[in-house]
Amino acid sequence: MGWVEDEEKLDRVETALRSSLQRPPFPELVGLPHLVQELRSWLKDDRQWRHARAAGWRSLVRDVEASLVPYPTSVLAHAGDRSDLLDELQECDRELGQEELRREEMLRRRLGRICDQLEAGLITSEARTAAWDDLVARNASQGQARASAARLFDVTAWAGLESEGLLQALEFYLEGQRQRPIASARLRLARAGAQVARAPDRGIITVWLRILFAPIHAGMLAVGSNVQIYQASWLAAKFANPDAATPTDVLNDDGSLRSLCRADELLNPSNPPVAAHVETPWALVSIEVPNATTQEAVGRARRTAATLGALGTLYGADPSLWRIDDSFVTFRAGRRSAATFAAPVADSASFTERVAVSRDPTAGLLRHNALRLGKQLPTTPGRMDEIAELMLWLREAHSSPPASRLVLCDRAIETVSGWAGVATPRRFVEMHLIPSWSRRQMLGEVRAIAIEIFYNDQRRVFPAGDPRHDAWAEVASDPTLRLRDIAEGDAGALKALIANVDKLLARLPLDHPDWDQVGRLARQVASPRATLDWLKDLTKKGMANEARRSRTRNALVHGGPLSGPTVNVVIAFAQYMADEALARTLEGFLDGEDACTAFMKLGHQGDRLTRRLRAGEPVADVLTWF
Repeated sequence: MGWVEDEEKLDRVETALRSSLQRPPFPELVGLPHLVQELRSWLKDDRQWRHARAAGWRSLVRDVEASLVPYPTSVLAHAGDRSDLLDELQECDRELGQEELRREEMLRRRLGRICDQLEAGLITSEARTAAWDDLVARNASQGQARASAARLFDVTAWAGLESEGLLQALEFYLEGQRQRPIASARLRLARAGAQVARAPDRGIITVWLRILFAPIHAGMLAVGSNVQIYQASWLAAKFANPDAATPTDVLNDDGSLRSLCRADELLNPSNPPVAAHVETPWALVSIEVPNATTQEAVGRARRTAATLGALGTLYGADPSLWRIDDSFVTFRAGRRSAATFAAPVADSASFTERVAVSRDPTAGLLRHNALRLGKQLPTTPGRMDEIAELMLWLREAHSSPPASRLVLCDRAIETVSGWAGVATPRRFVEMHLIPSWSRRQMLGEVRAIAIEIFYNDQRRVFPAGDPRHDAWAEVASDPTLRLRDIAEGDAGALKALIANVDKLLARLPLDHPDWDQVGRLARQVASPRATLDWLKDLTKKGMANEARRSRTRNALVHGGPLSGPTVNVVIAFAQYMADEALARTLEGFLDGEDACTAFMKLGHQGDRLTRRLRAGEPVADVLTWF
């Protein structure tokens, strides 16, 4: 009856594998690879090492120790002596609790060495084989087998094997590879074990994703050499009539990419496609990921594609645009590799999205930054990936309640202030972000006047030839004021209006609804001294807003009394501070500068602006020089 026992053993192993991927909502232990990664990130962060409380560090080290204890000696032997590893963790835990020892550089290096040992040893094929053997040996106990299977998936994922894909492969071998006659259970277990030990299948993988509400306004937009964005209708035409510009994957497609593009819908003249309408465009993005498994490639590609949309949000794009569809198609070595088609995301645009699409700056920003940004894509672990993660959090935060958004904004500000090497987030905001905010408020007021008069002046609605319409047209088309250029987003045109605001005021009727606003601007830029007073007043308002933001954030985080109306008032300022912090960090990173250098330069620019105003230089030149 040995064959019956082997079949039962195989069934128990397969059951444990399936059930282990369903992790409990309140696990006693966290996966060891995740904890080692978290400990590495803590050790890497100087602020965390020097200023975090001992309780946090000890909690993390104890989590690592607790997750390490259940690992069998046969698996841990590939990382080092089990007793030595546990003794070293316990000794580090004790030293972390002693104030005079807690920030020693030697302690930091010892913890780093433990991370190195565990990772180097447990990603090996020998460790994976030992974890598989442990699972097979523990099959008789459902609880032990499930825990052993969870450890197996942890070490295989650490080595780069995708868990769901590995489970499918193991089931394929355990169930007999569809061969007849079916092999013995013992042989099937051995074949499955060989799959665990094999090296991850890595290579250059091209991932295709669909992006909804992504106006490209051109056939193709390249962001560096690894990322290409295609207008869906342009790409669909290549399926019907390929030419020299047709992507190679289109020529090698087996129908999956055509379906992702929805080419048949776009090419069918009897059924006008949604994407043909300017209000609801979609695009496809092709992202080439080097040296990756399929799972890693798809994950990095999704992060990269989402980063493209998040960049637009930093500069004012609506966060509902550039939405990544759940479906994907991959190619490896020119052949279609894997594809998944999820339930389609609704692509019928709301009124807000239709308006936002017509004003979306994302494609223009990507073109402007294509060379610099393309060198950092697809995202890889490091500072670019950390920036991208914060950008995505902030983008998604727009759909959260104001209180949640405020906490996420504070997270971004605190993180960037740490990167910049500033002592406290409050000082970072006051010294580096508020001066920038004040100048932007100035230029924003100039821009608002141009938009109001060019688009919303009531005289515009009268027919041509009417004196009221002609008076408006004369102002709107005046080349010395450049109202149209400003209203359409030309930042370089702001200088003209600042220099000639008196001329604009003189040509407005006294009863014009914008007369007071234009008059106030004329007084604020009448002289360098007046503009300096305006700047000081805005800075004072910024400081008051920051005090309010800090007070409200502390109440949220520490459970203090909270006023809903105050949260609603504060959120716009907090969102600007977070966006500005990330935008400046990204700009500096793309120029090869760290955050400290980028914000030092920003501070020097603000100081120079003030000095130039005090020196009596023309206001229009000073406010628009950078």
